This record gives sequence, structure tokens and C-alpha cells, in this order.
Amino acid sequence: MIENKPLGAQIHMTANCIDNFISVFLAKNLPSNITAMEGMTLKFIYHAKRVVYAKDIMQFTKLSKATTSQTLTSMVKKGLIEMQEKEGDKRSKSIVLTPLGEKEFHAFSESFKKINEICESNFTPEEKEQLSKLLEKFRNNVTIDRNEVCYGK
Repeated sequence: MIENKPLGAQIHMTANCIDNFISVFLAKNLPSNITAMEGMTLKFIYHAKRVVYAKDIMQFTKLSKATTSQTLTSMVKKGLIEMQEKEGDKRSKSIVLTPLGEKEFHAFSESFKKINEICESNFTPEEKEQLSKLLEKFRNNVTIDRNEVCYGK
């Protein structure tokens, strides 16, 4: 049992454990060296029913503009995505999966199914539902508007 620590600290520690577990699992089970964030980005692009831009990925991942840019640059270098300029607007680039990106998405999805099976293995359906509701409450408590926090807007 976890000591009587504030919930925020417990969730932070748990998030770190999960992040470490996922990183090690992916490193051992995927032939490529994609990160969990790159895999989630592949998933978002793959399932999008529209043209995807960096700002869409930023909203989906809740990452900063700089981190999103770094992730996308890494994915381009790995050959997972291509950035295509929009006619008349060189600043706005759509993001598309390459054939390698699609292949890696499917491998990543299979790995994540196994990760979820391991993470959920000792929970009853009722516990999973309860935990899901509690985590949603927590996320709602800590969801922030970056502009408001950083710039007072």
C-alpha cells in the first residue's frame, strides 16, 4: 500500500512508473526506436478523418509547441511522417504518414494492446470503471490553459 501521501504525489509517482514501463516495453518489443509519444502521434494521424496540422497534435497530446515540434522533427527524420506545404501558405504544413509510419503504427498498436493487458490485469471490471472515473476527475482538476498560467491571459 502507498503511504499516506497527497494524491497529486501518488499520481505523479504512478505516471513515472507507467512511463518507464512503457519505454522499456517498447524498446524490448518494437524493432524500431519510436517513442510512446511518437506512437500516439502516429495513432492520431492514422485515425484522423481530416487533414492534420501540428496544432491538432499539440491539442491532442497536451504538449507545448516546442515539444510537439521536436517530436514531429524526430518523426520526419525517422521517415514516419512527411510535412506537406499548403499552397499559398508555406507556414502551414499538413502532416501525413509515410508507408513506414503506417507500418510502425500497426506494430505500436499491437504493443500497446499488450501494455494495456498488463496494466489492467489485476483489476475487476468494476475497479477499472471506478479508476477511470476518478482519473477523469483528477484530469479535469488539473487541466490548464497554458496561456492563462504562463501569460496571465
